[in-house]
Amino acid sequence: MRIEGSRVIIRQLKPEDLESFYSYRSDPQVCRYQNFMVKSMSEAERFIEGQKDLPLGKQGEWLQIAIEHKIEKKLIGDCAIHFMEDEPRIVEIGYTIHPDYQRKGYATEAVRLLMKAVFKDHNVHKILAKVDVRNPSSARVLEKIGFKQEGRFHQHFYDHLDKAWIDEIQFAYMQDDFMEEIF
Repeated sequence: MRIEGSRVIIRQLKPEDLESFYSYRSDPQVCRYQNFMVKSMSEAERFIEGQKDLPLGKQGEWLQIAIEHKIEKKLIGDCAIHFMEDEPRIVEIGYTIHPDYQRKGYATEAVRLLMKAVFKDHNVHKILAKVDVRNPSSARVLEKIGFKQEGRFHQHFYDHLDKAWIDEIQFAYMQDDFMEEIF
C-alpha cells in the first residue's frame, strides 16, 4: 500500500523507519493519551517487523500505517486501523504524530487519505475513533474532517499515571457522508 497526498504518503512500515518510529513511540508525552508505547528499540524493531507485511483489511488485526513526510522522505507518524472481527464493515482508527510535526495538518491529511482508501476499496459502513477527553487536539482533527461525536464512555479506562478513571469520546464518520471529491 502506498497512497500519496499533497504533503504526506501513507504506506506500510519498513525497517528504515525504526529510529523515527522509536523516537516518538517511546516518548511518554506523545503516547500519553494512547494505549500503545514501545519501551525499547528492540521492541520497536519487532513491532515493525510484525507489521510490515500485514494487509489492509484483515479482520480482527490492528495495522499500523506509516505517515511519511513527502519532501523530507522520513517517518513523521503513523495511523492505526482495525477492521472489527465480528463486523468488518466497521473500522476503528487512531493516529500519532511526532511532536515536531504536530499542529501542522499532517494527521488530518493522513487520516483523510486512509479514509478515502477504506471507503473506496473496502465495504466499510462506518469509521470510528475514540479520543481521551484530555486530548482536545485529537478531537479537533476528527471534527475538521467531518467526524461526528457519537457518545461519551464514562470512566472507560484506568490511567495508571494519574491513578484515575478517564472518559473517552467516540467519534464516527459514516460511509453515507463520504464524498470523494472533498477528500
